[in-house]
Amino acid sequence: LQEIYLQNNSISILAPGLFSNLNHLLVLNLSRNEISDEWLTSSTFSSLNRLVALDLSYNQLTKMDQNSLSGMSSLQILNLKHNLIHNIAPNTFVRQHNLHILLLSHNRIDELHQKALSGMSVLKSLSLDHNLLTRLHRNALKNCSSLQDLALNNNKFLDVPRAIKPLSLLRTLDVGENNIVALHNDSLKGLRNFYGLRLAGNGLRKIELGAFKNVETLQVLNLAHNQLETLDQSVFHPLIKLQML
Repeated sequence: LQEIYLQNNSISILAPGLFSNLNHLLVLNLSRNEISDEWLTSSTFSSLNRLVALDLSYNQLTKMDQNSLSGMSSLQILNLKHNLIHNIAPNTFVRQHNLHILLLSHNRIDELHQKALSGMSVLKSLSLDHNLLTRLHRNALKNCSSLQDLALNNNKFLDVPRAIKPLSLLRTLDVGENNIVALHNDSLKGLRNFYGLRLAGNGLRKIELGAFKNVETLQVLNLAHNQLETLDQSVFHPLIKLQML
């Protein structure tokens, strides 16, 4: 057995040993059920050492720690969207060395521990949109050196988080629908492979003259639905590759 699809049911209990001896399983979809934290123990998925994709979206999970994902060292895609998660413990994903896509959208995360994403050196895409974040620790993404796509829209950020500065491979950043009122000269510093930036739906009033001097590779820029009244005539001059504004 390589794939199991159990989505859109009313599953609330994952009996001990339910997935034992399924060491060839690659895909497991448990989305849109009623699974809570008490059934995610260190033994729940421990035998699934070849699992590549796990979908636990639309359940009733409130927290994540190392025990929740124990044994799944080959995991590449983890979908935790639309749960009630408010806490991600330090080193939760430290054994998921192959994780490429992590979806944490539509939860209740109001703070992310600086070591919550430790060990995720091959992570390419991270979605933290539609949460309650007001800030990110400057080292929160330090270990995500391969990150290319980051979604932080629909949170409560007052500034573009400084945590993005080590992400030299980042291509797209969505910080729309936050409370960012100004884009500063160093807000985007260090993003040498930047392609797309979405700042729509903030209360953006000011873009400093040198805000784009560090992101000459930017091609798509969305500043819609803000409160801009004036812009310096040369503010966009560094964006020599800009194709869409």
